[in-house]
Amino acid sequence: MDLQTVKKNIENHTIRTTAEFQRDMLLMFQNALMYNREDHDVYHMAKEMRSDFLDIFQAFLSTQLMVESPLESKGPRVLRDTRRSGLSAPIVESDDDISSVRHSRRVSGDTDAPPAKKKRLA
Repeated sequence: MDLQTVKKNIENHTIRTTAEFQRDMLLMFQNALMYNREDHDVYHMAKEMRSDFLDIFQAFLSTQLMVESPLESKGPRVLRDTRRSGLSAPIVESDDDISSVRHSRRVSGDTDAPPAKKKRLA
């Protein structure tokens, strides 16, 4: 998952909700953190971008809730807490979490495996 793929998925309507957008963005950041070493520039940029994204996205959700009236809401809300969005994999929030994920991958012998492709949820 990368920014170009997220953009393409928005344009072709694969991403239809703010929750799907949030999920894909957080997946992209999590992949960058997991597959790059802590001393790599990509790791540090992804960590900073994830933090900025979560702050901006939370502000967007707050604004969306203020603007949206209860009568306009049809069906269940797709809004979730931005720090726990129902991803199949947990959001990695600290360097210790990244290290533990890397350690578990090393123990299982799965360190050189390519990133798993995202499965579309029905």
